[in-house]
Amino acid sequence: MTYAPNERVQRWIAEEVKDLACVPYFAGSLREAFDALGEEVLRRVLILDYEALSKEELVELRALRKRVANGTFIVLGQVREHVRAAIRVTHVLARPLGSEALRVIVDELDRQRDTLKAIQAGASSSSR
Repeated sequence: MTYAPNERVQRWIAEEVKDLACVPYFAGSLREAFDALGEEVLRRVLILDYEALSKEELVELRALRKRVANGTFIVLGQVREHVRAAIRVTHVLARPLGSEALRVIVDELDRQRDTLKAIQAGASSSSR
């Protein structure tokens, strides 16, 4: 799940994760992104272009994050430490964008999800 209104940033995100076992979905609004983040899914990730948010969206962000406590939260851009803690950011990628940092994070999250599935499958088969 991604909220990045800038098309250049959207293209960068899509390029970073194109060969991974995930499909980026670009939300049309911050609220739409958080609604999807709150859905019952094993592993949901939100990538947010923090620096592209308006003042109104920054206020909305805090309220939405209080409502949706789960999910991994990756932020693009500079985020002050007290804000990062308040909205429970798990990863920050500073500009300039362009390295494979996002790809590495998403790939690692995917590996963690696969490990969790294997552990759950092993636990359910051993309880039989």
